[in-house]
Amino acid sequence: METDGPPLLFTDFASAPLEQISLQLDFQQRFLDRMHAHMESTLETTQQTDVLSKLMRRTAYEHRKLADALLGPIEELAWRSRNLFELGLIVRYVVSDPSNLQCWLAQKPQDLKEIMEGFIRLHGDQAPETPAWRTIISILEAQAAAQGLPVARRISAAALADLAGIRGEYDAYFKLSSKFIHPTSWLVNEAEEAVDNPLFRRLFVLLASMHAMEIPWHIAPHVGLVDEDSIRAIDDLAGWLNRKR
Repeated sequence: METDGPPLLFTDFASAPLEQISLQLDFQQRFLDRMHAHMESTLETTQQTDVLSKLMRRTAYEHRKLADALLGPIEELAWRSRNLFELGLIVRYVVSDPSNLQCWLAQKPQDLKEIMEGFIRLHGDQAPETPAWRTIISILEAQAAAQGLPVARRISAAALADLAGIRGEYDAYFKLSSKFIHPTSWLVNEAEEAVDNPLFRRLFVLLASMHAMEIPWHIAPHVGLVDEDSIRAIDDLAGWLNRKR
C-alpha cells in the first residue's frame, strides 16, 4: 500500500485554507478506500476479517460524507466527526478480545428487534403491519438462539470509551458535538455566522480526520497488514500517531 504524496499535518488544520484541507481529505479518502479494497481482495474471509472490512468500509463512507460537507452545514461535520469517533471506539473494542467481537455481532439482531418494536409502538397493535413485525421479532430471537448469539443490548459509546480508557475525551467530545447535532438553545437562537465559526468548522474536520486515520492503525495488525511498508504508510499519513494510546 502506497500513499500519493505528503499529507498535511494535522497541526496545520487550524490555519490552512479550506481548499488545502479539502486536498488533504481527498488524500485521506484515497488511502481509506485503498485499504478497504485491499482487505476485500486479499484477506481470507473469517468472521473477524469480515467485520473489520465492514468497519473499514463504513469508516471510508463517513469520511467521504465529511469531505462532501466541508463547505456545507456545520451540523453535518459534527455528525460525521462524532460517527467516526464512535467507529474508532467500536474497532478498539472488537479487536481487543475475540469475545468482544461475538458480543458486538450479537447486537445486530437486537438493533433490528428494537427497530421493529419502535414501529409497533408508533403504529399501535391495530396496525395491519404489526403481526408481520412481531413475526420478524420472533424469528430474530430464534435465529440468535440457534447461532448461540443471545440477543444482546447495545453497548453504549460511553461504556466503550470507559473500556478504551478515554472516558474524559468522550465526555468532552460528545458534549461539544451535541451542541451542534441537537436543536439546542444556542444552535437555534445564536446568529448563523457565530454558529458557523471557521474555528469550529476546522475543529470538527480535524477531530474527524484524526479519528478516521486512527482506525486503520488499529485494524492493520489484525488483518495481516504488519509489513514494514504498510505500517509506514499508515504512520506517515497519520503523523500525529506519536500520541498512540
